[in-house]
Amino acid sequence: MQQSDTVMGDVTQHDGGLDIPELPDPFLPEEDFTMDPNSTSPISHLTSSLSSNQSSASNEEAYIRSYFSTYHLLYPFVHEASFMWQYREISSVAHHTAWPILSNMVVAMGAWSTGEDSCNMNMIYSERAKNCLKQISVLDKGNVTLLQALLLLSAYNEKRGNPKESWNFLGLAVRMSIGLGLHRESTYTSSSQSLLEKEIQRRVWWSVYCTDSCSSKIHGLPLLLPEDRLIAVRPVLNISDEALTLQTTTHPPETEDLPIYTGLIQQASYHRLANRIYRRLLSVDQISAQEMKSLEDMIDNWHINSSRYSLPFNSKQLPEWAILARDRQLLCDRSLRLLVHRPVLLRLLDKRCISTSIEGVAEDGGLAERQCRVNALHTARTTIKIVANLISEGRFLKTTLSFIL
Repeated sequence: MQQSDTVMGDVTQHDGGLDIPELPDPFLPEEDFTMDPNSTSPISHLTSSLSSNQSSASNEEAYIRSYFSTYHLLYPFVHEASFMWQYREISSVAHHTAWPILSNMVVAMGAWSTGEDSCNMNMIYSERAKNCLKQISVLDKGNVTLLQALLLLSAYNEKRGNPKESWNFLGLAVRMSIGLGLHRESTYTSSSQSLLEKEIQRRVWWSVYCTDSCSSKIHGLPLLLPEDRLIAVRPVLNISDEALTLQTTTHPPETEDLPIYTGLIQQASYHRLANRIYRRLLSVDQISAQEMKSLEDMIDNWHINSSRYSLPFNSKQLPEWAILARDRQLLCDRSLRLLVHRPVLLRLLDKRCISTSIEGVAEDGGLAERQCRVNALHTARTTIKIVANLISEGRFLKTTLSFIL
């Protein structure tokens, strides 16, 4: 692989192996990552239809900042400092085929996240990203930059109401991440890359994992991910971005505070449990009330054993992103419990025994079956109340509203 094919944090699949580039350190002391509106960005090369390069750069700056101040806080798989360095250093990345795809999607998602994109700039940038994607073969090789772009393409199309396109982009991301070996710890331990680059790749892997897990359950489709026993990569570090740079040679200690990666750690841990449950539900035609109770006990035990990264319910103790992450986790939990109890409600519908009262429903089936129905209805009602409260209290961003609904 030639030097022009490198981008920060990349593992690139090449001739059956892993080609690992060496890159300059963008984390210089007291570095100012403020973009110069008069400079030419890699994205601006694709935006000649805008009024001028200066206004284009200014708009891009606003959209990029919107991305990192909203979407990135809940889905931190693009390293901000690395991205900003690459955005400025056009000469070193201009020929990297994946960079225009990622950069345009960061701008597109940032524009969409503002909620004030009356000119539909998000659609313009996303179309440019897709046009750039058409210029490369995703079957030949993969890299982490392209993975990040595919994740954003998937998320963007899901939020824009294009679930089929979203699913296809996600499928490419899952297969590419597996092809790069990001699901195996040996990929990281045998690499000569910096600790930062390895950590970026872990964040990308667990973001792919969580996205496929969530999307599969939403659409009622089988998981694309390998079985849990085949996934041996450790979680990301619970650290601040300042604790890890390209110059870091030893793993920094994890913090008891709440950096943005706390949400990803919690989400990944929960989805590992959820995927075991989901695969069980998909593998059988019928599931007993006793097994439903066993699956719900698994969920309860996860909450008991994962207290280290649990987000407290006192909103005064949390930054805004953590409140949104906590609410997202709460809804994930409710959705999984509803999924577990769904079969008992479907059986009730099949028997055409729906009644307007719990007492009328309870006449059908054994005690365990009836208790499962009561639990399912209670979970459904409380979930509706939670969603109504989140909306009425304005506890959401545009990036999270689609998930809440």
